[in-house]
Parts: sequence; structure tokens; C-alpha cells
Amino acid sequence: MDGVLIGEEGVDYTVKLSTFSSKRKIGIQMLEEASHRGKIIVVTGRHISEKRNTIELLSEMGINVNIIRKFKFREEDISPREWKLKAIRMIAEEGNVCEVHDDDETLLSELKRDPLFRKTRLYLYRDLVAFPF
Repeated sequence: MDGVLIGEEGVDYTVKLSTFSSKRKIGIQMLEEASHRGKIIVVTGRHISEKRNTIELLSEMGINVNIIRKFKFREEDISPREWKLKAIRMIAEEGNVCEVHDDDETLLSELKRDPLFRKTRLYLYRDLVAFPF
């Protein structure tokens, strides 16, 4: 979510929820387009304790949270990257993951090497642009 739907490059949004938040137009556009192709699950490294405030922030920014089938917030005391990898893999084991959007190149590299994601389209977000990975 941070770096894809909200935020600016290089800012740590896990520290403050809304102080520096701004929407990322390309991420929102791709979210809206994907909503016409399938179900959307947003996996975030933000802790579950931030869930209500985060969803409110997205709504306040004009993001239609109703098109998102499910939000998965970090419930464990592990790094956000570890949590996202674990959660995305669990989702993939239950069904087809068509796309993964993230600003973490290491996370996307790990998914790219995983046979479970060989047909999954991966997108890397850099400098307010989404690049196929």
C-alpha cells in the first residue's frame, strides 16, 4: 500500500499514518482497472493496530475502499517484507494471484524466483511510475 497507493518515494509511512500521506495516481488507476478484472486483496506491512486509521485515510484520499475485497495487515512481530511474502504466498496457495504491485524490489525478486508466481504479473513502483518487473 505504502509506495503504491499512498506516499512519496523515500518516506517511511509506518511511523506516521497521515502526516505526509499523498495519493499515488498510477497505483490508484491500476487498482481501479484491476477491480474490473478480478478480486483485489491489499497486503500491507502496516500493523493490524493501524487498520481502522489506514482505511479511513484511504477513504479520505478519495480511494474507493469498497472495490477491495480484503485488507491483510501484519499481525506478527516480523518485518513488513517477511509478512508480505508470507501473506502473498498464503493467498497464492488458496487461489490464483494475477498481479502483485510493490515498491520493494527485493520482495518482487523473491516472488519472481518462486514457481508459485511464474504466471503472476509483477509491478515495481519507482518515482511515481509502475514498471513491469
